[in-house]
Amino acid sequence: GSTEPYPGMLFWGDGSGSVAHKISGDSSSGFQGSMYFPSDNVAFTGNSGMDVGCMRMAADTIQFLGNANLQSNCQTELAGSAFQAAGAVVIVE
Repeated sequence: GSTEPYPGMLFWGDGSGSVAHKISGDSSSGFQGSMYFPSDNVAFTGNSGMDVGCMRMAADTIQFLGNANLQSNCQTELAGSAFQAAGAVVIVE
């Protein structure tokens, strides 16, 4: 909520070390908010159809596994402002 110290923050890693996080979901899962893991690795797994509303992720490494159909719509939250993305995406197998 807006009275919380970090409104809109869903998950947060403190950035003191490299930790592996696994976030799993299925078609009945719902996520909305920011995930910030500045020095950590995140594996996002699940089946198709997850409702993520407006979700933003920042991590050292983000890995998407499974059949996730992930769509994020932040039009309302960003008030029409463009969301800046990384200049490059690297896929590692």
